[in-house]
Amino acid sequence: MTRQPEKTYQHLPLPEDDSGFIGLWFVGLWSILLFALSGILWMHWQTLNQYTEATAVADTAAITAAAGGIDIDEYRTSRGENIVLDSSLTEEIAHQVLQAHGRGPDTTQVTVEGQTVTVMISDTIDPLLLQVLGVSPIIFEVRGTAVPMQSE
Repeated sequence: MTRQPEKTYQHLPLPEDDSGFIGLWFVGLWSILLFALSGILWMHWQTLNQYTEATAVADTAAITAAAGGIDIDEYRTSRGENIVLDSSLTEEIAHQVLQAHGRGPDTTQVTVEGQTVTVMISDTIDPLLLQVLGVSPIIFEVRGTAVPMQSE
């Protein structure tokens, strides 16, 4: 049996410069940018969702109050010709609808001026992910307005 010679490996010298290190920087930079972008998108989605929900609640409260707050005695006396809102009843109905949707009196305002019911909701969004970057809470206000009308 003949013996085969052992293979010898030649070791290549390591580079003296930092080539390849820039790739690590790019990966780190892209990771940070991706995190910031995802935080901004999350905050935008959260803001849109909360704004849409608050608008729907304000509109619902205003429409329900305008429809349910009609002064029935005045309506019957005028034989359906005159639609007048009972201010206290209208405000009470609006506050009941707001309470049913988890909105307290500290963030809501209901006004009845003549035939117009206006419900205003103030809300705050805390951007938890972006507080690291110094983004302060977002405060917004929505209004829902309704006027009672006779059906045709």
